[in-house]
Amino acid sequence: MKNLFINCILASLALLAVLSCRQEDEVVVEPRLDMVTDSVIAEPDGGHYVIEYVLSNPVEGVSVVASSAQNWITDFVYEDGRIGFDVGGNTEVSSREGLVRVTYGDYMGFDVPVCQAAAGYAGYEMAADYFFGTYYGDMYGESYNFYVILSDTDVHDDGSFADGGNYYVFDMYCSEPEEGKLVPAEGTYVLGEAGSTASMTFSSEMSCAYLPYREEDYGTELYFSEGELVVKADGDVLSLEAVLTDTDGDTHRVTWSGIPVVEDYSGGDVPSIDHDIDLDARYASGLYLTTFGSTMYLNLALTDMETDENGEAVPPGTLVFLDLYMPVSNDGNIVNGEYNVSDDYADFTLYPGISSGGMLMGTYAQSIGADGSSAIGLVSEGSVQISGSVGDYSIVCDFVTKDGYSIKCRYTGELVVLGMP
Repeated sequence: MKNLFINCILASLALLAVLSCRQEDEVVVEPRLDMVTDSVIAEPDGGHYVIEYVLSNPVEGVSVVASSAQNWITDFVYEDGRIGFDVGGNTEVSSREGLVRVTYGDYMGFDVPVCQAAAGYAGYEMAADYFFGTYYGDMYGESYNFYVILSDTDVHDDGSFADGGNYYVFDMYCSEPEEGKLVPAEGTYVLGEAGSTASMTFSSEMSCAYLPYREEDYGTELYFSEGELVVKADGDVLSLEAVLTDTDGDTHRVTWSGIPVVEDYSGGDVPSIDHDIDLDARYASGLYLTTFGSTMYLNLALTDMETDENGEAVPPGTLVFLDLYMPVSNDGNIVNGEYNVSDDYADFTLYPGISSGGMLMGTYAQSIGADGSSAIGLVSEGSVQISGSVGDYSIVCDFVTKDGYSIKCRYTGELVVLGMP
């Protein structure tokens, strides 16, 4: 009897041991996939890059797999803890971003962002320290206008550029800003066609760079043949990135991020000239701005005022500014002929005068009193006759302002157009 009892105990213990082993066998340890490389920064020319990871408790028959929706991220190869892949060269004018998705069967996965800058900037690259913004509403066209300056140098108290500073100017057009949020709309802006004020563009006539600015002759002034300006917002923080090609074929990249301060001049106005003006100009100057296709763009200024030792006009008197478009000149002279006021940017035209919040553009007259008071006559119609050459020009202006007053001006003498090719 005693032996039978002992045998039963032994049998029970054996059964418990078997059951215990079975319970241990049923404990499953899940695999674990940990990301080591959290991002990849690719060179503009592309190349081979690696993502590292740690896999714990692998499952037989299950592999780590990488994929990407971007066609410029290709050719994945695998080693223990490493995934190699190729990034193609970026020939676009702006940087680009992609993702590599890493998965381990149906268990888990993670994403690794891949960022790649655009190819070569010919030495023109600037992370701007300053943002200057002005809002002009729909004063200048079919869309809403922000005039934005990015620079590495502050401006003077009167808003003028500082000598030696580098400045990028963007004349931007977008949808009407939200109430209480006076900033340009998010998105990608492209360089507009001549005369365009379409939404999500920046104008080719008014957008430019001064690298650097020089007070005596404006310095190195560059206009653009193509480009993009990307605006992103994160709460109150605005980020801008522009990738541009200038008319000399060089490329530029300029960035800025911060909380913008934008002045609102959308309801602004300036006093208008309220009488006819007839003057003989004493001095004349000119500035070549850029060439669009077969059309050159110049600014000319005529005045009956005396000038000081620095060549600055001394009031009282009147300044007449001409915004002039002409056929390409191959001899450095202003092309002779009659120029008529028009807003189509064609050869032998003058762009009409426009103003908002103290910002003046186009063709206009500015009368300045001895006390510094100023009045503006925005030219809306008329013409100018130009004849002669650098040493001896004859210029005869016959304009009418938008308020119906006559502006007549005559000049004979020397006129040098700075920057003329």
